[in-house]
Amino acid sequence: MCYVMVETWGAINENSNIPVIVKDADFVVTSAGYHKMLTRVATQMYRAHGRPDYQMLFVVHGSAFYTVNGVEHLVRQGGIVLYRPDELQKYIYRADLQSEVYWVHFSGRDPEKLLHHFGLDAENPQYAATQPEYIKILDGMIEELQLKRPNFKELVTLRFFELLALISRQTVRQNETQLSPEIEGAIRMFHNCFAQNISLSDYARQCNMSLCWFTRQFRRQTGKSPQAYLMEIRINRAKGLLDSMTGSISQIADILGYQSPLYFSRVFKKHTGLSPTEYRALCRERQGEEIK
Repeated sequence: MCYVMVETWGAINENSNIPVIVKDADFVVTSAGYHKMLTRVATQMYRAHGRPDYQMLFVVHGSAFYTVNGVEHLVRQGGIVLYRPDELQKYIYRADLQSEVYWVHFSGRDPEKLLHHFGLDAENPQYAATQPEYIKILDGMIEELQLKRPNFKELVTLRFFELLALISRQTVRQNETQLSPEIEGAIRMFHNCFAQNISLSDYARQCNMSLCWFTRQFRRQTGKSPQAYLMEIRINRAKGLLDSMTGSISQIADILGYQSPLYFSRVFKKHTGLSPTEYRALCRERQGEEIK
């Protein structure tokens, strides 16, 4: 079957068609590449007994046919296909489907553990909207495998971890309530301006929302009221300062935006069960035990 396509790849050895089986590390990327069909014909890959390593394929544009567990799937843009060792591999790329695909081969002592951690161990194709950031990471992996600069093997594997983590994050967000831009903005404001006198009314007005509606949406999307969320940030920051700083309680209260150290102490004890002085003493005691 004739075909014309663009192809580029890189591998830790000189031939991506020769599987590299890694037994001295949990997870190592061994090769990566890219296919793009150019003409109105097709190319087919068929491996009756698969390969002894893992392969993950990412359809970044168009679609392609993949046979997984004996069932043929038309996998669209955003599709992710996983072939495990020794599994039959059959896939078809066609120009009329505008097939554009990245692939990554990997091996190691326990790839399944990592795949399960990121929720990418499904038997059938999964989907995650293709992002420019994903393509940039994959292109960077191929370049590192081609140039083979110092520590390229470690860097390629770390970049693949980053890609899997980003895809996993996107998948989790698709299955959970997503934060609206207004609520995300409020959370960023709380973290960046927690020591300031934050006016929720002013922020809600800037978002063209009433304070009541903003508060309701914030609680629905985060499970907490804006006041409770902001207080949690302040208390956690206070704990960090009490643990790491040698300054007085008054200085720490000032850093956190409390004008009265006494009021800060009351608020801290209400939420932690300990006064700032008691919490600091407990931290010092724990540090002493760690040194021993």
